[in-house]
Amino acid sequence: GSKSTNAIAFGRGGGQLAIGREDGTVTLWDVKADRAIVEPTGDGRFRVTLDVSARKLRADSIGTETEAPMNDLVEVGVYPAGDGAPLYLQRHRIVTGRQTITVIVPQRPAAAGIDPLGKLIQREKGDNMVEVQSPGATP
Repeated sequence: GSKSTNAIAFGRGGGQLAIGREDGTVTLWDVKADRAIVEPTGDGRFRVTLDVSARKLRADSIGTETEAPMNDLVEVGVYPAGDGAPLYLQRHRIVTGRQTITVIVPQRPAAAGIDPLGKLIQREKGDNMVEVQSPGATP
């Protein structure tokens, strides 16, 4: 049967740090932004196509990891150049494996990614964001 969540720890600002389960495991995520392409829509807005890969793991008390099916809501963000507010920040249903997410934003973006605010507990956070490229650019 399915094991229920026993504890959830949150950091300052509501960022999720860890999920502990009845079976003594901790849930970890591995989400990565592979590339982001931007194209004008013709009406002043921009279409961003973001390729991501994702998986979820459960680690037991001695560090043994087991892959678990992923079917989770994860934030996707698109950002302008500089330190401006996100052009887009919404949760999307993310499953195990590679997938493509397409969104429309009101101005040309500079970066896009998955879990941009770092709410998921991951070993590698440096691969969540990528620079947005024009079509035909080498990833």
